[in-house]
Amino acid sequence: MIAVDVDLGGGEQGAAAGPEAQHRLNRRAAEEIGRQILLRNVSGLIVIDFAGFTQRGKMKALIDILRSRLKHGEGHADVLGISAAGLVEVTRQRAGPSLGELMAAPARAAEISSDAEAAEALRQSLRLTGAGKPAATLSRGAIACLNGPMKAALEETQRRLGQALTLIEGPSGPDCRMER
Repeated sequence: MIAVDVDLGGGEQGAAAGPEAQHRLNRRAAEEIGRQILLRNVSGLIVIDFAGFTQRGKMKALIDILRSRLKHGEGHADVLGISAAGLVEVTRQRAGPSLGELMAAPARAAEISSDAEAAEALRQSLRLTGAGKPAATLSRGAIACLNGPMKAALEETQRRLGQALTLIEGPSGPDCRMER
C-alpha cells in the first residue's frame, strides 16, 4: 500500500492558510499525485490524505482531477472515492515493471556509435604518454569513420602526436596505447 499525506507545510502562512488556500494546495497535489502514479508506475492500493478537508463538494473536484489524470495511463485505475476516515482511495493495476524493478535490474552494456567510438579514440590517443608508437584498437565502423567523415580530425590528432596513429581492427573499445 502507498500512503500519500498532503500538508500545507510552510507553503501558506497566517490567515492565507484558510480553506481556499487548502483547496488550491490540494488541487495542485491531486494533479501531481496523478502524474507521479503514472510516472513511477505505482500500483496496488494508494491512499491519499488531503490537507484539512471537511467539505465533501470540494473533495469531489479532487477525485475528478485524479480520475482524469489516471485515465491516460496504462493499466486500469479506479478512484474509489472517500473513505469514512476522509481518505481518498485509489487502486491501480500494474502495467509492466515498476520504477524500482527497472532501477534494480542489471545494467545492459551500452552500445556506442561508430563516430562516438572514433572520437573517444582520438581523445584517448592525445592523452597517451611515454615512448612508442600510438595505436588504437577500434571496431570496423569506427575505423571507417576515421578514414571517411572524420579524416580531418584524425590528421589533426596525428599532427599533434607528431606521428601516425596506428588503427587496428578489433572489438569495439576504443583501446588506445603506446606500442614499442
